Amino acid sequence: MKLTPKQKEFADLLLNHYGKSLQNENHKSKIQAQKTLNPLENNQQNNEKNGQNEKEIDINNLNYEKNNQTKYSLNYNKFEEKKQTPENLSEEQKKQQELEEMYKNNPYLNAFGCNHDRRKERELFEKPTKEKIENAEEFKNQGNQHMKEKEFDKASYFYQKALIQFDYSFPEDPEQEKKQEKLSEICHQNMSMCKFNQKKYDDALLHARQTLKINENNIKAHYKMAQILLIKDDFETCQKHLNTIIQLDAKNTAALELQKQLIQKKQEYQQTNKQVYNKMFQKK
Repeated sequence: MKLTPKQKEFADLLLNHYGKSLQNENHKSKIQAQKTLNPLENNQQNNEKNGQNEKEIDINNLNYEKNNQTKYSLNYNKFEEKKQTPENLSEEQKKQQELEEMYKNNPYLNAFGCNHDRRKERELFEKPTKEKIENAEEFKNQGNQHMKEKEFDKASYFYQKALIQFDYSFPEDPEQEKKQEKLSEICHQNMSMCKFNQKKYDDALLHARQTLKINENNIKAHYKMAQILLIKDDFETCQKHLNTIIQLDAKNTAALELQKQLIQKKQEYQQTNKQVYNKMFQKK
């Protein structure tokens, strides 16, 4: 078969491009065939060579890493260091671990500035409990002032700052514990009111529940729960909170008024459902 000039030119290009790789493949095949003639001897020799090569590569890599360190280089030596255990931790490291645990379990810190600068956490952690309670009292008072002026964002900010004090506080006696619980209860209760006025009902529910965890007989928290649940059409749970209020204070006018609203809304809800069902099954 005679090739045209263009076909010949194309064939030459192919040979130049792939010829060397094909020759290398043939050469490798021959070497492999020779190795299979005496596998035991070849394996032993190869293992020795590979071991020497690996050592040489490791040494070369280490030297290269040492001579080419940058600020972005990864230091894998730290994984070879002795694992830190509670027994060999210093006091400083123990404090840092405690702070880390507090931060992980804290649902509020991300929003209020302690999540990036850990020095603030350490400073707060090391303050005396008495000072933390005094700070929380001051923040609560500032929150109350903004609440009166209906500045709910600012009020929430200061109530939250007060609550953060207690995430790093360990009462030293029953009196301190009582003060801390009372302040926490008030701040959560007022936070719930702020969020309710901002129509952030899920947040309001969260703080009302936190209030009831501290004091299950807090009437204002039960009332706030009932208000929000009525808005969310959770009539059954709303009624439970109203029942609790009436048990604690049978003449609570706000709860009795909300009870009337609940009954009316249930009737409207039932009437609406009845109309919907009638339309669904109405004959055309």
